Amino acid sequence: MKKILIVFGIVFAFAVLPRMVLAATLYASPSSGSFGVGSSFTVSIKTNTQGAAVNTAEATISYSTDTLDLVSVKQGSTFFLSAPGSPAKGTGTAYFGGGLPTPGYNDTAGVLGTMTFRAKASGTGIVTIDSGKVLLNDGNGTNAFTSSSGGRFTITAASLPAGAVTVTSVTDPVSDDWYNQPNATFSWDRPAGVFGYSFVLDQIPDTVPDDILDTTITTSKSYTGLTDGTWYFHIKARVQSASAGFGRTTDYKIQVDTSSSPAFEVKLLGGTDANHVTQTPTIIFEAMDATSGIDHYEIVLDNRTIANKADSPYTFDKIATPGAHLIKVLAFDKAGNEQTAQLPIQISVAGGFLQKTWTLPVYLLLIVNLLILLIITLILWLIFKRKKKRTAVSDEIADIQAEIDHSLEQLKQRINNKLLTLTARSTQEIFNKEEQASKDISVSVNKTRKSVDKKIGKLSRKISKQKEDKILE
Repeated sequence: MKKILIVFGIVFAFAVLPRMVLAATLYASPSSGSFGVGSSFTVSIKTNTQGAAVNTAEATISYSTDTLDLVSVKQGSTFFLSAPGSPAKGTGTAYFGGGLPTPGYNDTAGVLGTMTFRAKASGTGIVTIDSGKVLLNDGNGTNAFTSSSGGRFTITAASLPAGAVTVTSVTDPVSDDWYNQPNATFSWDRPAGVFGYSFVLDQIPDTVPDDILDTTITTSKSYTGLTDGTWYFHIKARVQSASAGFGRTTDYKIQVDTSSSPAFEVKLLGGTDANHVTQTPTIIFEAMDATSGIDHYEIVLDNRTIANKADSPYTFDKIATPGAHLIKVLAFDKAGNEQTAQLPIQISVAGGFLQKTWTLPVYLLLIVNLLILLIITLILWLIFKRKKKRTAVSDEIADIQAEIDHSLEQLKQRINNKLLTLTARSTQEIFNKEEQASKDISVSVNKTRKSVDKKIGKLSRKISKQKEDKILE
């Protein structure tokens, strides 16, 4: 019995517990409600991570096309890094996919995307999550998705006073949203007993059209060239009974913003020099839009979007590559108009100029420079050596010249001494001494000549050697 319990525990631990941990769900919020024909409502697709951190979610949705029109889709605020093709809407379908950086999301109501529906016919409107993924922030992308729940909505016929009409717009389907087009088209229904319509478009919220019929046939009207701002389409219907007159006025608001926000600047926090920026710069920015207002900012680095929903100030993760980079901040107003501000920067890396990010041509350039320096050093050494040799030869010649001058000076002195001695003695003595002086002079001259010949011979041999060395070089 004990062994059976142990085996059962192991099976439970490996088969059941992982599924208890991996239990993230996707669900529609709200999941129910009652809406009249012609009204609009939103449904968000959310995730409950069941206590686990996730960083990616995906959902494919379908809905009832007989009772609902999908007016618009919007990426959710939680998984703001949209996947390719997200958000998307089609006939009867919608898709959302997105992610966010580490540490991910861990809570019960993470928004993946939002859909705006218009109730178009009475009945039941069903929204279903057909498939989905919720990936854990575990480094392996483990899929924790286990179940989903959609929504079921009751669409009722509009309860209108006599003669009142329901207005819709294909160009401006949601009254509270902003649109960046100057044209608008309005459509309305024809309640039973209605004979014709009076309508007007202006920028006054409570205008009542006059009692002159503008049409008895058509049920749509288009306008072009609208200026930016809030507009109101007012319409009332006249019933066939003359005593009943016109019914209540229906007002439909639209909001037009065709202009992007004024130019703005992106700067480095603290007035940092853009030519000497760290690898984790912080930027500040602020755009203004007087019409619809700023909706969100996107950050682009070197043509790569790194943040879809950014606030100022914004600090970059480490920019690994030194050198020139281009920062762009894209400001989107609530109508989708875009304004861009740019900031070129130069990333400087402390610690010298030898960086691992150098490319091969830079290393080759360094080697070439070192070789050039070595060659210049060798040439300077050879010039110095040759100059030193020439200096040595010049010094030896000067020594020989000095020695010759000294010997001649001694010879001259000795001759003078002999002459003085001779003049002081008798003729015979002069004769005898003249012969002796002649011999002495001859000996001195010969001695001096031998010394000079010896020095000159030595110098000639040295000069010949230098010529031979020069030829060998």
